[in-house]
Formats: sequence, C-alpha cells, structure tokens
Amino acid sequence: ADQATRIAGNAFPTIKPDLIRVRYHTSSGMSPSWDFIIIQENATLITGSLDADTGRMGSFAHKVSPSGRPSVPVLSLPAALAIANKTIATGNGGIPVSMTSGRYEALQKAKAPVAGRYVFQYNRIVQDIPCDNDGFTIAVDAVTGELLDYERRWADPENACSIASE
Repeated sequence: ADQATRIAGNAFPTIKPDLIRVRYHTSSGMSPSWDFIIIQENATLITGSLDADTGRMGSFAHKVSPSGRPSVPVLSLPAALAIANKTIATGNGGIPVSMTSGRYEALQKAKAPVAGRYVFQYNRIVQDIPCDNDGFTIAVDAVTGELLDYERRWADPENACSIASE
C-alpha cells in the first residue's frame, strides 16, 4: 500500500495532494490492482489504478473544472497528437502500436460548450496485426496540454494474433 501510494503521487508531480487513498482490488480473471484516489482541498482530483504486480499505471482520470476555461481549444489537434504520441513512445516499453482514431470533445457547461479535450485511441500491434481490444486511450487537455485520461488495455497474450500459413 505504501509503494502504491508513492507511485500514484509521483506520477503527478505538479499536484500536491492532501491525501492519497489506495485500495487493493482483486476479481476473478483480472490481474490484481491498487485503485487510488488523489484528493486536494476535499475534492477528488484524480482516480486511477496501478498493476499490483508491476506498479505500472493501468489507468487514470483527471477531473477538469469548466469554470475559467475558454470556449474554444488553445491547443491544436496536431499539437495534442504530438503529446499523445510522446506519451505512448515513452510509456509502453517499445511495443508497437498504431493510432486508430483521434477526436475533439468539448466540455459541456450549463449554457455553452467549453474547451475540452482531444481523445486518441491506439491499438497494439502483434505480428503486424492490430489487436481489436488491446491498446491505449489517451485524452489531452485542449487548453493546457496535460494528460487528462489514460487507459492501458492489455489482456491478449503474444500468441493471440497469428498469421495463417499458406
């Protein structure tokens, strides 16, 4: 639990949390994980999970307040894509992936849309074949360029995809 708390806190160096809560989670058919919540000023800022065996980040979601944000993105889609690609290049251990989709999502406020986030989907490549389920989803803040959401989906073994012999 102490290691999971340190890993979760160190993953977000710009945030100075008041409290980090961790909870061990197991379920049949899934790898055990440490679910975490990062709290600052009595508000949940980030929720996520770490692989209990490796300490690798499995997912996280960063809440964004719509107040004070512009109505249109500050960051362009190509700039956000560069941030997402850099994150994937440095964080997946060199395993080949392919970006399969990218889109912009506005945050909805009571009366008008507010600058939101860019969401990019990457699929894992095994033996030159894209996996249907395995990969990453990354969301980049359209105002600050920070990572807002990250999800690593990795369940298929290396031999799940194979090339049919002639």
